[in-house]
Amino acid sequence: MRNKTLFIIALFAICLSNAPHAVAVSAKTISFKAEIWADNWFALYINGKKVGEDSVSI
Repeated sequence: MRNKTLFIIALFAICLSNAPHAVAVSAKTISFKAEIWADNWFALYINGKKVGEDSVSI
């Protein structure tokens, strides 16, 4: 469980570090929202739609 959370955090860090090199294909805004709790619960939303959640609920 902890490895999964660390992997997701590392993935976000990699994505954010590459952001200045990205080229916009459209003027469309994309929003990301991630909720990570101390008890290892995780949910990921893209454009307000839930696309992932940790299998272990609170």
